This record gives sequence, structure tokens and C-alpha cells, in this order.
Amino acid sequence: MTLIEWLVIAVVVVAIIALVLALVDNELLVELAGELLD
Repeated sequence: MTLIEWLVIAVVVVAIIALVLALVDNELLVELAGELLD
């Protein structure tokens, strides 16, 4: 794959993650993060 293709994929992945984080309840996210860090 070319560098440009990797950049496009990276942008798409970041956009999807940002969208998911925006949709997920922040309190749930903090609780989940706390469990993962424990």
C-alpha cells in the first residue's frame, strides 16, 4: 500500500473513533477506562 492510502485509512479510523466517543456516554467511558487501568 502507498503512504497516501495509509494516511486515508488513519484519518478514517480517527474519525470513527471520535464519532464513537462523541456518541458514548462520558460517564460510561470513564468507568470503562477505570476498569482497564485497574
